[in-house]
Amino acid sequence: MFDRLHLVAPFAAFLIGVCALRTVRRIAVAVGFVDNPDRWRKLHAAPIPLGGGIALWLATWSGWGISRLCGPADTGADGDAGWFAIGLAIASFVVLGLGVIDDKYGLPARQKLAGQVVAAVILVGLGLRIDAWSAFGVEVKLGILAYPIAVCWIVLVVNAFNLVDGMDGFCGSLGLVAALGISFLAYRLGRVGDAILGLALAGASAAFLRDNLPPARVYLGDAGSMTLGLMISALSVRACSDGSGTAVSLPPLVALLTLPLLDVVTAIGRRSITGRSVFTPDRGHIHHCLKSRLGSTVAALGAAVGLATLGAGGAALAKVDGLGDLASCLAIVISVGLLVGTKTFGRSESRLLLFQIRTALTPFLTGGAVRQGGIKRACHLHGIRDWAGVWDALIREVEDGGVWRVELAIDMAAAGEVYHGLWILPAASGDDQCWSVVHNLYAGGVPAGVLHVAGNIDASRSAYLA
Repeated sequence: MFDRLHLVAPFAAFLIGVCALRTVRRIAVAVGFVDNPDRWRKLHAAPIPLGGGIALWLATWSGWGISRLCGPADTGADGDAGWFAIGLAIASFVVLGLGVIDDKYGLPARQKLAGQVVAAVILVGLGLRIDAWSAFGVEVKLGILAYPIAVCWIVLVVNAFNLVDGMDGFCGSLGLVAALGISFLAYRLGRVGDAILGLALAGASAAFLRDNLPPARVYLGDAGSMTLGLMISALSVRACSDGSGTAVSLPPLVALLTLPLLDVVTAIGRRSITGRSVFTPDRGHIHHCLKSRLGSTVAALGAAVGLATLGAGGAALAKVDGLGDLASCLAIVISVGLLVGTKTFGRSESRLLLFQIRTALTPFLTGGAVRQGGIKRACHLHGIRDWAGVWDALIREVEDGGVWRVELAIDMAAAGEVYHGLWILPAASGDDQCWSVVHNLYAGGVPAGVLHVAGNIDASRSAYLA
């Protein structure tokens, strides 16, 4: 099934990517298409050229096209690979253009999400779908949900790769490992056309990493991370499908993308539980936690590549006779277990989830009785500073002053500190007449968090409120 001509795709993509990146970097600097530091979230020392995503897209599709021109290589079981590739090229170009506009001018999160959905609909409209999920021999038919679930999967992975693009070399490395894993799985299925496209994407990613490994000289930008995520999302579905291409095996699919999926799911949960918009940026992502735990960008990147390789290896072993989905599940459990067990990532989110469940169940466990004491939650999501003393002192100060809600959200990117505290007094929160104050916190002129306090209006406490 494998032919040496197939290696034309990654090598051509790599060489074109190297040349394209040099040109893109010069043009980006000349036109001001750069990522400027802001002392809040973007902490690099000097402006870094964007446009890595443009070079990635050009290199991938140029490598694929040159491979096609080198000979009519047998596409194996995927006779539709050519049409699928054309559809993916169109959809990825849509996302690339969307990302370039966002990188240059900034787009509201909802508009960006709408553009991602449009690109996903293009892919699904051209035949990409998930008719069923399968695991350990059990298959669940999706029926009319096949198309919307495919759209949701694409959008989820696009945003997952967008979120992990926060450290030099991180997103590109995960994309490279995933692309190689996809190529192996596609070869095992006889989908040679998809395998060649995966190799082209791997070659382009390797070229990008030459300039993006620490210290980075060029960034993917949203254009690049979303384009990479879109291509990985579509190729992974086809690589993890069964022979007919309709049922998708869930364990290898998740194993292949364990880190990006874990990051996006925990980010959504963390932001939702703490009362923030899911589009609100923070410093609680996997790359932030790995760097904080291991002490350097290089060490964090090495650990991430190791975990990603473990997941891709588990997905690959799922196609080996006798192992099946068990290998993928073991890879997922080991990866997540290492992150959570070493207190590197996920423990704070787990505590938040348990608190949320306990709070929701309290009325049922107490027979509907209103709790007289305050419900108090504090979670140090990231960093080493002692916020517990500040939080406890704050609650002691307000708990007898007519206040029924206090929320403290600290997000100090430069210091690597993320803390969230919430205190609610259910017995006093039913009064219709109340006051609410939201105070933005700053440290050295840089946004550092928000303090939200609410209470009941009581004339006898007007002096306190003043």
